[in-house]
Amino acid sequence: MPMGLKSEEKLPAHVVIFPFPAQGHMNCMLNLAHLLCLSDFHVTFIVSEFSHRLLTKNTSVPATFGVYPGFQFRAIPDGLPDDHPRFGDKLGDVVPSVTNNMVPFFKKMMADEDLLASPHRRPVTCFVADGFFSFATDFAEENGIPLVYFRPTSASYFWAMVSFIQTQNIPFQGNLINFPSTLMHTFSHFHPVIINRFISFSRTKHHIPVTHSTHN
Repeated sequence: MPMGLKSEEKLPAHVVIFPFPAQGHMNCMLNLAHLLCLSDFHVTFIVSEFSHRLLTKNTSVPATFGVYPGFQFRAIPDGLPDDHPRFGDKLGDVVPSVTNNMVPFFKKMMADEDLLASPHRRPVTCFVADGFFSFATDFAEENGIPLVYFRPTSASYFWAMVSFIQTQNIPFQGNLINFPSTLMHTFSHFHPVIINRFISFSRTKHHIPVTHSTHN
């Protein structure tokens, strides 16, 4: 067996985690990264440069992960101006920025750096991708990397979304004025917080597309 392979086998598994660059998505996947670090995995966490600045300046993330030498951030540009808010009614701008900037940059980085291998870190052995990222299936297959899709939404919210699709109430057609009453009638057994989140989502101009893969 080549010496390089022997040395790699002695290193921990290396997981790369790529969340959609929004706070709720990153928070959930940072919790996952923390659990993996506690189990002595090496973890590379992909973030936008904008999100990385916020995390390092305004949160306890640097202190939390600073004790794990196997953890690293890799910040990549999202292509949006620095003064772009990236939330609220501007959140829709983030979707094409991820598709057109972050994903190609990520693929090039992985190719140029031998799947992020280094003398002290194995090439990526598992890819944990945000559930929104349909590109991840083909990418993982092309590079022979096991793939795990991670959905950061709560189980109750996901159940509500699926139920709403099954009742053919979305995509919503018609006057939004009647939308709240439609929700209350259809989902009277749901917690009001969940219903209010659907109402808020329905009034957003830009929706994040829920992508999926046809691969088995």
